[in-house]
Amino acid sequence: MTPRSWCAGASTIEWACQRGILVRRMAALAVLAWGWTSVPCTGPHAQRLLRLSPITRTASDKLNDLGQVADAATDPQGRVFILDPSAPRIVVTDGLLRPIGYFGRRGSGPGEFREPVSIAILPDRRVAVLDRALRRITIFALGHAGSPLVLERTLSLRIASEAMCVLADSNLLVYGLRLGSRLHVVDLDGRRLRSFASADATLSPMAQDLLAQGRIWCNPQRDEVLVSSKFLQLVEAFQISTGQRVWVDTLRPFRTIALSDRGTRVTISSGRAGFSLVSSLFSIGDYRLFQTTYESRLDNPAVDTIVTYVYSRRTGTWFPPQFDVPLLLPLRGAKVLSVEESDRLEIKLHRLAIGGDGTDARPTNRRK
Repeated sequence: MTPRSWCAGASTIEWACQRGILVRRMAALAVLAWGWTSVPCTGPHAQRLLRLSPITRTASDKLNDLGQVADAATDPQGRVFILDPSAPRIVVTDGLLRPIGYFGRRGSGPGEFREPVSIAILPDRRVAVLDRALRRITIFALGHAGSPLVLERTLSLRIASEAMCVLADSNLLVYGLRLGSRLHVVDLDGRRLRSFASADATLSPMAQDLLAQGRIWCNPQRDEVLVSSKFLQLVEAFQISTGQRVWVDTLRPFRTIALSDRGTRVTISSGRAGFSLVSSLFSIGDYRLFQTTYESRLDNPAVDTIVTYVYSRRTGTWFPPQFDVPLLLPLRGAKVLSVEESDRLEIKLHRLAIGGDGTDARPTNRRK
């Protein structure tokens, strides 16, 4: 792998460039294990790139033992909808993360979930939940504050979908393999209107389906969708209206997995150094932000490292990766939800700003 360089003229590695603190030892070992020899930038530019202003926080035991967070969204009233795939259920809180209600249970009947992976707030006070295992989208009517979610209808899909986002015309964009394509525009009656983003034709259908697991983010204002398989370092952007790919690049550093494709049998594996998985992606003004979870086997297999990458559309360049930013899930406006795990899940609500020159760029688009 060719090392990516960010700072010219630097002769020593300095790890104290993020908010004036040292990157923890595990992250440094992980980077060295990747063979990364580029030098992070230091100084105010690096320190002020991402700014998280805390709003409130809570813990899993205050949310009826929240097990996991697969996705999250917020409505215009400020309520937060957290998708817990371990129960599985929707956890609804107010704007201060105080619980309002819990909806859904395990099963395949109306209003039940088996493998919920994505949640979206639709126009007209509705909530959509994508279930990968059941291959369907369940739509709930959204009541006023304190009112429960009411099951409205279920849309059947012929796609093992991994993620979805809402388009400007209220249709849904669904990510998953079908008929050789990875992105599909679906209306609220469950009809597939069109598809784009062709899968790798050199791979078997089974391998194509495996690699069509990941994340997407819709930016209706820019007519753009960001796409990434969670297994690959390749990141892409497509124009939604035409289906044309308008940008492609790779995340570095990134520990890839090995794919064995024998047609009827596909396996993935990693070496002793561990592997990376794409965990989050979204746009912030003129910036594209990606996060990966690096699961290390060399240092401490019980602790993962979140690596954050930021790309500037304006300059066409990447900022140095950051290792001290928690996993972020974008909500509405400038708000993001962070998820951190120690003895229990810590859920925090922040206001996010980004900009190395002191100029804030806030999220103006929606994935949910």
